Amino acid sequence: MSLSRVRLEAGMCVTCGQLHEAHGTHLYDYHQQVDEDLMCQICLQPLVTPVDTQCGHTFCSRCIHNYLVLQQQCPVDRKALTLSDCQPSSILVRRLLDKLLVVCPNVDYCEEVLTRCELEAHLLHRCRGAVTRCIKSSLGCSFQGPRSALQSHLWECPYRDQNAGKNPVTDGEVSTIEVQRKLGENLGIAVVGGCDTPLVCTVIQEVFADGSVSHDGRLIAGDQILEVNGEDLTQATHHQAVAILAQFFPVCRLTVYRERAEESRPIEKEEILKITLNKLKGRQLGIKLVGKRNGPGVYILTL
Repeated sequence: MSLSRVRLEAGMCVTCGQLHEAHGTHLYDYHQQVDEDLMCQICLQPLVTPVDTQCGHTFCSRCIHNYLVLQQQCPVDRKALTLSDCQPSSILVRRLLDKLLVVCPNVDYCEEVLTRCELEAHLLHRCRGAVTRCIKSSLGCSFQGPRSALQSHLWECPYRDQNAGKNPVTDGEVSTIEVQRKLGENLGIAVVGGCDTPLVCTVIQEVFADGSVSHDGRLIAGDQILEVNGEDLTQATHHQAVAILAQFFPVCRLTVYRERAEESRPIEKEEILKITLNKLKGRQLGIKLVGKRNGPGVYILTL
C-alpha cells in the first residue's frame, strides 16, 4: 500500500497535511527557526490559534484546553486557571504566526515553501502530492492517490466513458462540471485575464463551435474558471492558465463561477454618451479592447 493511501486512510488532517490526534494541535514543518516568544510552553511548537491567560502566558488553544481538562491551573506559574480566563491573542500576534514559512508536507511530490495560512488552500487545490480521489468516484471508482497521478489514471479509469449526468451552471453560484473530450479535440475556448492582469480572474472570452466545451453546451463567454482538474486558477497568471487549459484530459473537470444575469432592458437615449478625445500626433489612445469574434460590440478591457 502506498504512503499516500496510508496517510488518507489514517485520517490525515486537511488543514496541515499531517497525522495527529483528532483534537490535537496542527503540526507544521517550519522552513526557518521560529522565535522563542512565538512558542507554546505545552507542546514546545510555534503557537497555533493562540490564546492568552489572565496571568500573562500564551498557549495553543487546543493545548491549554486539553491541559485544563486535567488540571485547573496555569502550566507555567501554577496559578488557578479556567477556560473562561483565556482570551484569543491579539490580531498582531496571529498575523505574525500566519506569516511563518512552512514546507509542504508532501515532500515526495512538492517542494513548495509558503506561509502557514496558505497551506490549507495549497493542499486542497494546488499541491501535486495531495491525496485526491478520482473525479468519477461518485460512479464507483475507488482510485485515491497523489494529484499528480490523477491524469494518467483518467486514461485507464473503468468509468471514464460513463457520465454521471450533467450538472447545470447556475447564475450567481460556483458550479463544478465535467466535460468529456475526444482524443485530439481541443476545449475550444479563448480566455482572458489572470492574477497578473487587471481582471485578476480567468474569464472565458469566446467559445468556439468545434470544441469540447461547445459540444457540452453549458459554458458561455463571461464565465470565470476557478479550477481545472484540481489545478487552482485563482492564483494563476494568464500564461499559466492557458498552459493548464492546454493540457489534454479525457475528462476535464471545471469549477466555474457565472455572475448573476441582470434583467435586460432597452438602452435609453440618456444612457448613450458621445465623447470627443483630442489625440496628439504620435500618441496612442492607451486602451485595450476585447470582443467576440462573431458577436457585436467591443469592450474596454484596460486603460
